[in-house]
Amino acid sequence: MYDPGIFFDEGVLAGGDLRPAYSDVLSELLPDPAGALDIAGRLVRQHGIDFGKGEAKQDFVFDPIPRIVEAGEWAELERGLAQRARALNELLKDVYGERRIVSAGVIPERVIEGAEYLEPEMQGLVGPNPATVVGFDLVRDRDGRFLVLEDNSRTPSGMAYAVAAREVSEELFGDALSGVKPLDPVFDWLRDALWEAAPDGVGEPVVVLLSDGPDNSAWYEHNVVARRVGIPLLQPDDVLSEGDELAFRDEDGALCRIDVILRRTDADRVAEPGQGSTWVGEKLLGPLRAGKVRMVNTFGSGLADDKLVYAYVPEAIRFYLDEEPISQQIPTLDCGEEELCERVCANATGLVIKPRSESGGIGVVVGSQASAAELSLCVESVRQSPKDYIAQEIVSFSSCPTVVGDAIVPRHVDLRAFAICGRDQVRLMPGGLTRVALRKGSLVVNSSQGGGGKDTWVKG
Repeated sequence: MYDPGIFFDEGVLAGGDLRPAYSDVLSELLPDPAGALDIAGRLVRQHGIDFGKGEAKQDFVFDPIPRIVEAGEWAELERGLAQRARALNELLKDVYGERRIVSAGVIPERVIEGAEYLEPEMQGLVGPNPATVVGFDLVRDRDGRFLVLEDNSRTPSGMAYAVAAREVSEELFGDALSGVKPLDPVFDWLRDALWEAAPDGVGEPVVVLLSDGPDNSAWYEHNVVARRVGIPLLQPDDVLSEGDELAFRDEDGALCRIDVILRRTDADRVAEPGQGSTWVGEKLLGPLRAGKVRMVNTFGSGLADDKLVYAYVPEAIRFYLDEEPISQQIPTLDCGEEELCERVCANATGLVIKPRSESGGIGVVVGSQASAAELSLCVESVRQSPKDYIAQEIVSFSSCPTVVGDAIVPRHVDLRAFAICGRDQVRLMPGGLTRVALRKGSLVVNSSQGGGGKDTWVKG
């Protein structure tokens, strides 16, 4: 029996009836869900869709049942996430400029200075849209409301996997997708935004994608994006320094100047603390300072990924845009504020406590699930270094019908949505990539930790 329990379910109402949008989809799959899963796996192998590096590299897992978002609901999300992307870019420009938001007392100086991905070398160098591509991780609470869980402005990945998930749907459902918004225009939007990112005075910019190569965990995606946008895919040794300019040799051996770099390398900082300059910092910082090249997303854009900066994004929207936030986020407490720190320590059982600079779930303590010893140790860590922690309300992920073996069962999902920030507008990929935790009860949706992906349909 399909039982989502207390969670909001994308496909099934609380009484057990199917939501109308899922009736036709599930009727297609119910006779043979395992067969549909086999078709998805065949397409993955046929197209070489993988993720990870070295011995950890594995086929990406696509669940054949799509997540369906109604048009009106998506329109609201689209407006809210576009607003948020604009505010994040304004924040980044301000942080590497005058810091008006600090002078106005809206964000404390310690929040900016304590951000792991602050890059002082980028002062005055970040360009018109420091975060040209922004990835938003969204979850639904038990009332079905979408909430922004995280902002990803450093190297957001997943766009090509969303398109691959759509190819699985096309194989399974064919004409049923005629009323679903297409994903392919995102590559045209990205191409336009990359061209618009060119240095001043460059009429016909040369744009490239820079990757670590096959050892990068998202090498599949790098190939797809470069091909679909129509730009060369380069590896580190392909990028040549010519004074303050960068260049590469084309297929005919001719030397070509580089104006814009879509950076998709694991090295994403000018320098690693205590370790000196990164290779990408050594190669790109000089041309960036000279105004000869622009980088997407630029060094220092990861400041907007910071979990403590996230706590202040609603205020940044009000400050820069003079608007009320449209999309809501999870209420977040800054433990660096003495009163809030005491509240967190006194009520840790009912909160999720996170180190501000970690990712991938490292160091996260869910108070209601922690042992007394774990919670005591966590509270002590917060008291010792409060500026390094945030606390949030516990929010449940929604579930969605998912094929496991030969059955359709509920599994938790989130949504990675993508914003492309051009000179005059922000565009949202219609739907993005739904990520699914394939293990029963798990909230871990990352493909590197046993998660998978689903197509996301936005009905037109």
